[in-house]
Amino acid sequence: MNHFPLLRLPPEIRNVVYHIALYERRPVAISPNRPSEPSLLKTCKQIRQETELMFYAINDFTTTMTIGPHKHLVHWLSKPQRKLALIKSFTVRIELPGFDFWDVDALAEISRTERMGPTGRDLPTILTIVRRCAFGQRALESVLRFSVNGAGDDLRYFDALQLDLETFRKHFMAELLLMMVVFGSDAMDAMLEEEEPGCWEFLELEEMLQEGMRSRL
Repeated sequence: MNHFPLLRLPPEIRNVVYHIALYERRPVAISPNRPSEPSLLKTCKQIRQETELMFYAINDFTTTMTIGPHKHLVHWLSKPQRKLALIKSFTVRIELPGFDFWDVDALAEISRTERMGPTGRDLPTILTIVRRCAFGQRALESVLRFSVNGAGDDLRYFDALQLDLETFRKHFMAELLLMMVVFGSDAMDAMLEEEEPGCWEFLELEEMLQEGMRSRL
């Protein structure tokens, strides 16, 4: 069998080949059932040195948190900063259909609640790790995205007015998780106590939606 002399090609041509081989049209899923890196990176030492950073720079990444432990995600987020700093998009999807994400007590104690099982115990750790990620000195909110039971954190104010209350609550929770990563849970508590306008915007919208629901009855 004849082998293609890849390593004999000029570096700029090898980079083109690497890009084609490593690029994923869909976000790369971080899952315990999937290798964290493509097999190309395990071919030989030279190819790994030439490709591992490119893999993180050219792809988007996503992970789904359900009921169960998430040690694989904690391990993945513990990669060297030189890799994570290159990531331009990372989405965390939380799928817990049976959990009431609008329980006020659960929201107030999201970092301590046990009612979400292993997910509730792992989530604070994951939020802390993500908050420490440099992502190339880019703003966390420009890289990180959350969704909760299908509802994302990128909802615009006027779009939210068109939603039913339950759907809005899921969007609110996703936004709250992002804010906790950006500002930290302690800072979030302080901001809410001081009634900063940026934080209360969603709470005021919730009150408006509640009033609208009552007016329909």
